[in-house]
Amino acid sequence: NSKISVVLEWADTAFEEKIAVHIAKKYKIPIFLLQHGTSPLNKKWEKYHSLIPYFPPEGVKSLTWGNPMKKFIVKNGFSSEEIITLGSPRHDKFFNEPQNLENDQTILIAANGFMEYNFAGNDTRSYEYLEEYIKKICQVIKKKSNKKIVVKLHPGQFYYDIKPVIQKIDSSIPILQNQNIVDSIKSCDVMISLNLSLIHISE
Repeated sequence: NSKISVVLEWADTAFEEKIAVHIAKKYKIPIFLLQHGTSPLNKKWEKYHSLIPYFPPEGVKSLTWGNPMKKFIVKNGFSSEEIITLGSPRHDKFFNEPQNLENDQTILIAANGFMEYNFAGNDTRSYEYLEEYIKKICQVIKKKSNKKIVVKLHPGQFYYDIKPVIQKIDSSIPILQNQNIVDSIKSCDVMISLNLSLIHISE
């Protein structure tokens, strides 16, 4: 009943999205698939390509953040004519910020939700490895330098929360979550990312 001129699709793998795309094609409504993230550029994620919405379905055009994703999609057999590179309003600000860094002798540890997926299930040892990994990083920083540690979490909620782990290691370590990470990056001396993540900017 609505007059829809275009459909912006974020995740083609979900059932509701498939229905919307099917109906849009039926009424010849243009469909564009938004880039979902940067993870497919990592070879570790190749086994998930059929499960996560990286590639546009037939008759759908891709909107990518930049040329790396465009080249990746083309490399996997898709036409460059079906891909439009627009940038990302959320992430372009990383590159448009003035390069006036203000080093305040901190090491920023960037962490998002921990998701150790596998076709065989979820290995609980992965959580133990992550905790040991975080402890080791903090121990080395404290032993080898006099820099301050700051932790920046993803603003979203996840099943596994590393806050208690950080607080147990050192309750004085600042834990940021909803603050703008651009400010933290500009002021830190080194940034360590615990896993593959964009560490989304909080608006």
